[in-house]
Amino acid sequence: SSGINAEYGDESEDCVTVEEKTKVVAVVGIGHIAGIKKYWGSTVDCEALCKIPEASIQSRVLAKSIKYSILSIILYGTYKVMSFGYNGIYPYLPSVSPHLFSLLDTAKSYVNL
Repeated sequence: SSGINAEYGDESEDCVTVEEKTKVVAVVGIGHIAGIKKYWGSTVDCEALCKIPEASIQSRVLAKSIKYSILSIILYGTYKVMSFGYNGIYPYLPSVSPHLFSLLDTAKSYVNL
């Protein structure tokens, strides 16, 4: 036929078929040309195209491992910093720290009145 079959998803994510004479311009990498030539003119199963495949077990395990590793590092770092206490961490802070701690001490004195 003279029209091009194009399938689009509407806002409800249902696929519809539109048949009309249309010009489509696309810029693609040279590696895609063989696939475009192979599938040009064939119909597309829109339902299969619109579905997002379920993640594999390996990718879910990897994602959880990374997530819990980062959380563990943050918790361990927080534990180590808190174990220093006020006097233990004081020497490691930048030179602005005396001003910050004096402000904190002033705020504590107002709260403990």
